[in-house]
Parts: sequence; structure tokens; C-alpha cells
Amino acid sequence: MSPRRALTLTALAVVILTACGDSDDKKVTTKPDPDPPTGNGAELVLQAATGGGLVPPSSRLAEIPELSIYADGRVITLGPTTLDFPGSALPNLQVGRLAAPDLDEYRLAIEAAGLLADPPPDFGDPGVTDMPTTVVTLTVDGEERTISAYALDFSEGDDQLEPEQREARQRLRALVRGFEADLATETYEADAAAVFVRLFDADQRGDSPPPTTRDWPLGDLAGAGEPYEGVEDARCLVVTGADAQTVLTTAADANQGDRWRSGDAEYDVVFRPLLPDETTCADLSPEEVGGA
Repeated sequence: MSPRRALTLTALAVVILTACGDSDDKKVTTKPDPDPPTGNGAELVLQAATGGGLVPPSSRLAEIPELSIYADGRVITLGPTTLDFPGSALPNLQVGRLAAPDLDEYRLAIEAAGLLADPPPDFGDPGVTDMPTTVVTLTVDGEERTISAYALDFSEGDDQLEPEQREARQRLRALVRGFEADLATETYEADAAAVFVRLFDADQRGDSPPPTTRDWPLGDLAGAGEPYEGVEDARCLVVTGADAQTVLTTAADANQGDRWRSGDAEYDVVFRPLLPDETTCADLSPEEVGGA
């Protein structure tokens, strides 16, 4: 196989070099593509989400895919977070763009990692409990394929894995963790947002700092939205257009754990900007967001 141009995303180059035996050391800087490819930009190429494990069900409301790559080259990632507690009410979503050649290279890396094989790679089980699962969703010829790896980032259990399983996990980690450098990004501006609502319960706060009470900027939250599967007493509603911008602007100044006054009640609210492939609360079911 002839050498391939290496992506600036070093981990992806490792995937291709390891799986295909390439030896190209050239480094090319990836910049946003001013002329993105035409077509359905909301079509996913790959999406990775890590969640579940030993966490309360309510924490799954805030889970969001750590990596989403779209057919138009957009790459949406979770950016760095501060150590402040409580943290910001909005996730630090960043968006960049892969030029068409680099997007093609990434598709080759997906194939080289064996994710298109039937059956898919065996990632093994490191033999630990209560760890999160990484769920990877691929779109192949218009059809969706989902694979999962339990405790993907837990390396201490590698001695319980076969060599082929360790190699498969290493390649998968490179694919889903390889967008940490050299890809120019900016803050992702969502066009819509999901809002998860539960009645405020002071007894569930424990020793947390006293929350700030804020006024909800839209209509009455009482009975708003639909029951959200998997999280008791949670309701989910989607806001779009001007309402979405009002909610997101208000949330940008808020922290996790703030309570929200609406009508005669106070609520816990979790804000979830929608990604380009998401339109309804059903798109955010716990199975999609974090796995079991």
C-alpha cells in the first residue's frame, strides 16, 4: 500500500499507520474548509458517546456525545472544562471542519480500525465494574451501525484482555479521542435545545452549595414537555428559533444546580444544545446518549 498523507490529528495517523503499515511522516495543517461539500450535512459519519456506569439516572440528562463527525466535514467535540464547582449550565461544545481530503482519510481510518468488518472487532471486557460504556454510531452506505466498548479508557484491566482485544481498543480510542489538537474550532452555536425539567427537591441536594434561584425566561414550566424515558419525574421539551436563543443566552450565565422559578414552583433544569442530527427528545434517549 502506498504511503498516505497523514492527518494533523496525530492519533488518527497512528490508527492508519498501525492498521495499514503506512510510514508517511508529513504533517499537514487542517483548517476550516471555506467551501464545504454539498449534500445532507446532518448525515453522521461517526458519533461517539461515553456514559452510564455508577452514576445516578438523573446525571444522564447532561450526557452528550464527545465526538460527532458529519458528511459536510463538521466536527463537533466537547471542549475543555474548568474545575469550578458547580460548572457551567451549558457544555463547552466546539465545532471545526475537516476539508474533504481529510474527511476521506478519516473514513479510511474507520475502515482500517475494523469498524466496518462483519462481525465488528471484539473489544473484550477488562473485568471491572461500574465503568462507563463508549457507544460509537457509524453511518455506512446510508445504514446505521452501532458498536460499543465497555470501560474503553480503563487501561489497568488490559492484562485480562487478549492481544487482539487490546489492539482493537487502542484503535478505537485513537478514532474517538484524536481530535484534541490542530483542528481549528470555534464555539458551536446551536439552533435548538432540549430542556430537561424536574421539580426542585432540596432533599436531594445533600451537602451541595446553596443554589442560585433564577427566573425562567419563557412560559410556565408546569406540565411542559413530555415524560423522558429512563429518568423518573423528568420531562423534556425542545425549544427552537427565537425561544432557543433566549434559553441558551440565559443558560450561558447560569451554573449546573441553579434552580429556576416558573409560576408557583421551582425546578431543576438541564440544558442540552441539539446537534445537527437531533430534532426531538427521542433522539436523546439514554440508550443513544450513553449506553447502559
